[in-house]
Amino acid sequence: MKILVDNSIVDFYGDKTNKTYINVKTQSYPQTEFRFFEGFDIVDQQGGIYFFIAPIITFIVLLNEITTEKEKRLRQGLSVVGVSHFTYWLHWIILAVVYALIVTFSIIAGGHLFNFKVFTRAPILVHFVLFFVFTLAMEFFALFVYTLVPTVKVANTVGYGILLLGIVMQLFL
Repeated sequence: MKILVDNSIVDFYGDKTNKTYINVKTQSYPQTEFRFFEGFDIVDQQGGIYFFIAPIITFIVLLNEITTEKEKRLRQGLSVVGVSHFTYWLHWIILAVVYALIVTFSIIAGGHLFNFKVFTRAPILVHFVLFFVFTLAMEFFALFVYTLVPTVKVANTVGYGILLLGIVMQLFL
C-alpha cells in the first residue's frame, strides 16, 4: 500500500516525460533459531501431572456421585423396589470400567495425536495397561472412600485433598 502511495506521489510531482517508479523488494525479518527449548520435552518434565489429572477427575466425579446417592438414601429406595445389593455394586463397577476405558483411550489418543515420544516409542498395550489399571485403581479407591465419608461435602474435601496431594507429590518427587 505504501509503495502505491509513493509511486502516485512520484507520478504527480515527478517528471512527466520520463516515467519513474519506485521498485521495492521485500524480505521477511531474519529470525534466529530459538535454542532455549532445543531437545526439551514437556512430557519428560511435567507429563506426570497431566497424566494424573484425568484419572483423579474420574475419582472425584465417581466419589461425588456415589456419595450423593448415599446422602439421598437412593440405595434403600432401590432395595424396596427389589434391586439387590449385588446389582447396585455391579452397576458402579461397570460405570467405573467404562470411565476408565474412556480416560485411558483419551490419554493414549492425545499422546499419539501430539506425537509425544513417550507414546510413540512404546507399545500401545503398555500404555493401555498402565493408564487403565491406574484409573481403575483410583475409581475403586473412590468406592472405598465412599464407605468412610458421610456427606458429599466431606467427600469433595477428601477428593480435592487427594488431588492436591497428588499434584504436590508429582511436583516435588
